[in-house]
Amino acid sequence: MNKFKCNVIAKSISTLVMCSVPLFASAEIQILKASTIITIDDKNPRAEAIAFDTATKKITAVGSLKDVQASAPNAKVKDLDTTAF
Repeated sequence: MNKFKCNVIAKSISTLVMCSVPLFASAEIQILKASTIITIDDKNPRAEAIAFDTATKKITAVGSLKDVQASAPNAKVKDLDTTAF
């Protein structure tokens, strides 16, 4: 994947995470579940869920919903249904 595509994907994920923060005012770690999350990891190009820290805006986990929930068991899950990002 070229550098331009990686930057576009990273910026898209960052924008989605930052726009989602107001939806979750009480928790520190939040999980977004989507039908497809395109990663920049060649070994794992697709994921189902992403966890992020609402305070730092940093991604804390990416993978299957089960794996991401295991990394943050008390986090709320926001299901984005058929959204892909």
